Amino acid sequence: RCRYTKKIAMDRSAMERLQIRLLALAFVLAARPTEGFTVEIIPTNTNEALLLQCVVRNVSNYTLANVTWLHGDKLVVFDSRIMVAVLPLVSNNFTAASFLLRIQQPTYLDAGNYTCIVQLPSRELQIRSIVLQPTLRILGAPNVTSNTSALKVELRCEVSEFGLMAANLQWFKEGRALDTQPAKYVIVSPGTSGRVSTLSISELSVSDSGLYYCKLNGTDIYDRVLLQIYSTDVNV
Repeated sequence: RCRYTKKIAMDRSAMERLQIRLLALAFVLAARPTEGFTVEIIPTNTNEALLLQCVVRNVSNYTLANVTWLHGDKLVVFDSRIMVAVLPLVSNNFTAASFLLRIQQPTYLDAGNYTCIVQLPSRELQIRSIVLQPTLRILGAPNVTSNTSALKVELRCEVSEFGLMAANLQWFKEGRALDTQPAKYVIVSPGTSGRVSTLSISELSVSDSGLYYCKLNGTDIYDRVLLQIYSTDVNV
């Protein structure tokens, strides 16, 4: 009986030591940076590209992370216009990196919901999404007082977000598309990197008053402004 009692006491002591070791191991694992890693999406514009940064922090080794990009509900297909890259955020440190999605010369077709899915070998998974929705804004004085037909007014339509190109913009007056008639309307949308379209209206008269629209082709996105022309001429 003594030997049996002593053996039980030793087994209990070994069990307690094992429990302590397991608790210590659990504490170490809980403190590892792979637990509770963070992901965020940061949009950035340049003159010629749209950059989406999927920033991953607090991982033990970002090179082991599996990153997937979705546009809407479809996988992003990489080609010469849409590319990916990985940039470490700290030199000689594998705990954080930016997984870049670069879209050259973006158009309205590139708008929508983007999702970054990050999975680690430990099967931890995090998903972040961002909606890129372009907006338009017309800049220009809506009220003009004129006593001469030589006066000219300019309306500027700016794509204010996400680098979508001004070449996709179109001007309307009262629902009618405006042509680039040299004597009346001049529309300038500079280059592929421009995000501002300018409508110049010359030889103004009261009949030029009305509702002017700037619309992003292929979408329902637009802005409008009411232009009022007032004349001090008696015979108008």
